[in-house]
Amino acid sequence: MKRLLSTTIALVSLIAVLTSFMAMAADDVNALGNLPCNVLGGACIGLVAEQGDWLYYRTGDWVDAKLYKVQKNGKGKKLLYKGAAQYINAVGDWLYFADSNEDEALFKMKTDGSMLTPLTNYGVREVLVAGDWLYYRENYYKDSKKDIWHRMKTDGTQDAVLPGVFTLDFADAEYIYYRVREQRPAEPIPSAELYQMRHGEAAAAVFATAPRSPDISGGGYWEFVSKYINIITVKDGWLYYHEAVGGYYMDDVSYLYRVKPGGEKEKLAEIDFGLSNVIEKDGWLYYQTWLDDASNKRQLCKVRLDGTDFRRLATGNITVVNVADNWIYYNSTYDGLRVQRITINGKNKQTLT
Repeated sequence: MKRLLSTTIALVSLIAVLTSFMAMAADDVNALGNLPCNVLGGACIGLVAEQGDWLYYRTGDWVDAKLYKVQKNGKGKKLLYKGAAQYINAVGDWLYFADSNEDEALFKMKTDGSMLTPLTNYGVREVLVAGDWLYYRENYYKDSKKDIWHRMKTDGTQDAVLPGVFTLDFADAEYIYYRVREQRPAEPIPSAELYQMRHGEAAAAVFATAPRSPDISGGGYWEFVSKYINIITVKDGWLYYHEAVGGYYMDDVSYLYRVKPGGEKEKLAEIDFGLSNVIEKDGWLYYQTWLDDASNKRQLCKVRLDGTDFRRLATGNITVVNVADNWIYYNSTYDGLRVQRITINGKNKQTLT
């Protein structure tokens, strides 16, 4: 009887340990393969993704680029793939990425570097994985008629065009947020309405509609219709975005706004976001903009989500900014477009090899 009791207790303890381990493992699985602002938008190419205790990142320039994984404590570094991986996503046991040296075709691969599998035979951009769904944009730089968005299952099945989607602006574990194509005499532009759609479903609803902007351009326009709008994040029911008034270059005036569905917009700050993609993580915005001099250099900056506490972190010809863990990843034409990183406090600059 004592032996049976001891065996039962041991089995119960083992089941408890396994259940706890499985729960922790499930907690470590990403709902989204990357921060949306790391992979969505023309200036974002997803150089790094994080999941649990691991980082997956690209090193090198376009010629000698490689994809590695490493633990966040710096241990266990392993080469996974030789190629210019971009739009890197990590969900569960799989990585998803496009390779710019393979005509930007879309691939998936196990996180140990095995089972490399092509998902498309054409170029893609702005790849984002949400659960068992994958979103991507056909590479419109090579064929303007292919400027269309797709949704497919992560196993490569059910690939379908998302009709009318013009810009996929943001996503969370439950929804995507996007604007549709609206025709104008000169060219198509995003609509005024920001739509919300559950992953895997076809029905969509308007999440927010922009109020009228002042007639700055002489013709009047809807705020989200402006080509100089960058939607940053949806957080605690607020939509955060910035608008470059009057243009897209270094002499712009940029404003940070937030708005709730059906509510009035609130101007938070005047910030020179310039031509940057803006990354939101843990209540901070990370971005690059021009220095206020004649050097033609850029600065890497951060500011709180409410527009306060501006800090300059680095200067140089910075071209791409991504954020993962406690690091900012970027590349610079001064260093042959090799990937570099510094801490989110602007310290310990490193060139990744």
